[in-house]
Parts: sequence; C-alpha cells; structure tokens
Amino acid sequence: MTAIDRNAAESAFGWQFQVHAAIVLALKNIEDMSSIEVEGDMEDIEIELQNGMRVYCQAKAHYKANEPGAGSTRRLSEAMETLVDDLRKADCMKAVYVTNDRLLFGKRINADNFSDGAFYGFYELEPEQRVAVEKHIGDTVLLTKEYGLLCFFVLPFFGSDEATKTKAVDAAIAAFLGSINSSDAHGVIPSRLRRIWVQLLGADATVKPGHPNKSISKKTFIWPIVFEMCDKASVGNGMLEIDEDVLEDVMHRYRSTIDGQSDLYSVSTRIISDYEQFRCSSTSGSRTLSDFVSERWEQYVDVLGASVICDDDERRAFVWLVLLKVLKRRSAMREVSNAVRLHD
Repeated sequence: MTAIDRNAAESAFGWQFQVHAAIVLALKNIEDMSSIEVEGDMEDIEIELQNGMRVYCQAKAHYKANEPGAGSTRRLSEAMETLVDDLRKADCMKAVYVTNDRLLFGKRINADNFSDGAFYGFYELEPEQRVAVEKHIGDTVLLTKEYGLLCFFVLPFFGSDEATKTKAVDAAIAAFLGSINSSDAHGVIPSRLRRIWVQLLGADATVKPGHPNKSISKKTFIWPIVFEMCDKASVGNGMLEIDEDVLEDVMHRYRSTIDGQSDLYSVSTRIISDYEQFRCSSTSGSRTLSDFVSERWEQYVDVLGASVICDDDERRAFVWLVLLKVLKRRSAMREVSNAVRLHD
C-alpha cells in the first residue's frame, strides 16, 4: 500500500468511526436530544438538547488495532484544543472526547478502566489520567465546573470485518431497542438499523454548515426504528384464515403498492380515525385491531384500489396488510416516542 493509499484508508476509517460514534452518542442522549449533526459548525459531532444546551464531541480514530496508544497523545492534544473552547460556551452541557484507542492518554498511562469501552467524566478519571489531560489543556485556566463538563469515551472500533468492527455499536443499539416496551422493537436487527443510521448521518454530514437541513431531528433519527418495527411486525393471519403461501406471495408481489397506499395521508388518516371510532363504539373497550380488520376490511377494497385483484384471498390479504401497516406504524411511533420522550 502506497503512502497515498494508506492516508486515504485512514481518512475513510476515521470518517466511519465518526459516524458510528455519533450513533452511540445520540442513543446515550436520546431522551434529552432535539437534534444531531455530524460535521457540525463547531465540532465533529454536535447534539442539541431540548433545553437549548449542546453536547460537543471531538472524534479521533486510531487506525492500527495492534498498536494501542500510538499517536494517542497527539490525538488527545488536538481534541483538547477545541474542546477547551467548547467548555467556555454558555450552551455547553458536555464536551466529549471519543476515540477507539483504549490507551487514550498515552502509552505509559494505565487505562484499564477503559479496556472494555467506558464513558467517564473528568473527575471520575484516575489521578494520573487527570494530570495527562491537564497537561494537554496547557496554560488555559478552567473553572472547576468547566472541568466537570469534560468527558471521555472509548468506543471499540477496529478490524476489516464489519461485524467485528461494529460489535460495540450494535450492542449499544440492541440495548436501546431492549429498553423500548415493545416486542416488535426487540425483533429489530441492530445491524440493519445501524446501516440505515450510517446512511442518514453520513448524508447529513455532506450538507454545508449553516444549511437549514444540516441537522437531523430526533423524530427523523427515530423514524427508521418505527419502519423496522413495522417491517418485522408479526403478521398473525389466523384471524382471516389466509393461506400462508397466499399471504407471502401478496407481501412480495405487492410490496411497493402496499407501502405506497399506507404512506398516503388521506388513507392513513381515514384508517386511524375509523379504528378509533371502532374501539370507542364498544362499551367494554375490548375491541382490538384484529376485530377491526376482520369486521371492516371490505370497506377499504375500493379505497385502496384492491378491486382489480381478482382472487378473493389475495384481495383480502392485500387490504389486511395495508390496514396492519398503518395501524402498526401508529402504535410503533407511540411506543418509540414514549421511550425517547419525544413529546416532552
């Protein structure tokens, strides 16, 4: 590998680390987060909180897994140069240095407390680690409370194999999904969600600073979770007694049409409104989504353009899948919103 190729590889690796670190940091701050930017106006990663405060993050990747600590003092010094300025900002809630190097303070400074990945505030560091940080801050005088805003995070991220490199990221996503009170969320595959977020945040980073679409809102960030929850939601077709082969065939043959119909505002609002009226029409309050679909599906045949489907079972399956997707998506959005305090 030539020097040019090596530099390009290291640059690409650093970019990958920055985006993946943004995912984990977003999840760590998800309840209070309002939006997130990769390649923000001031820092590598910027998280705006709902109270107007911000989390500023410097991301520094170490390319060589077999040389822990190599170049770590240079990376720490470079990070401190800008984080010190962030600490003095009135809107700074935290200033975070995130790296994949477990010897983040230098080869000779013990960092066993970071061996498996950890997140510590300045005053939680070992004495010699705090001394190392102060050395790289230099002559800048910081208040005690400003030191208290400074944090250090090691995110394991090494290897050419994707599953190995992103293991810690996927674990963080899996833990977050497990915190959502929904079996559908627990069925979402972390690696699929990670790839969607990488594309979302990677595209965000290519937008020029100051552009109104530069940041990704919390709602936009969590939407892929809702999408995956609905995509993985149990079909449970027993209530309509549709043959499994017919159902699978309809799901695959009409997927784009099902998606298109369920995304129509006029269709989704009518289905949701009808379902709410259906539920409220029972004094016992026990009428379920299954009851609604089995009793009312025929009302939507013409609305959804399903009359062109000649086979009765296929037509019924098509309508049912649209109804399920609309109502499942609404339920999933509510469950995820509650988990991340979207409505606060």
